[in-house]
Amino acid sequence: MFLCVFLVFKAEVKLGLAYRVQVPSSALQRSRGVQSDHTVMMVATLINSSFFQPTPRWSRSRGLINQQPVSIQQTVLGDRVLFVKVGSQPVSNLTERVHLIFNIEKMVKNGRCVFWREPHLMNETGQWSTEGCNTITTREEYICSCNHLSFFAVLVNPELNSKVDERNAASLTYITYIGSALSTLFAFGSLIIYVALQ
Repeated sequence: MFLCVFLVFKAEVKLGLAYRVQVPSSALQRSRGVQSDHTVMMVATLINSSFFQPTPRWSRSRGLINQQPVSIQQTVLGDRVLFVKVGSQPVSNLTERVHLIFNIEKMVKNGRCVFWREPHLMNETGQWSTEGCNTITTREEYICSCNHLSFFAVLVNPELNSKVDERNAASLTYITYIGSALSTLFAFGSLIIYVALQ
């Protein structure tokens, strides 16, 4: 979505039902550089997350190295990355923060706001980073409060998001109690047999 926005007002853009962007007027003014226009061009769009994978790294001694993140494998919430650009100048180190709102259909408790850090050198790889972004979670949305403009997403760990319904939770609790009781019983039995044989 391309917009022409006035520099004196905060810009707010909605992308469908699930995504919103709020850019403060100070960020809009910084993006124009030395131009004296009263408006600036703003771009906000959604991109498929498959375009944001760590790229293989080249090493002279070993050839192509596929560099994977060391942390738990995380996925992008909704498989969408939110791209925001304003004006012709890079916008970073803002005191008044940009807000990116990601609505969520079902509660995901372990998400965090990130942006895509491009590689600067030939031997580096692009990666997700939390630098300059804070995560605020409500029941219905993630609010990313960031001090720059870039490609943004919310990373989640799908294994931690599966819920156990109440009936299965009660069954698992009983199984845990029974298993603990049997373990205790066998431990005492082993202790009695050991003492008897000594």
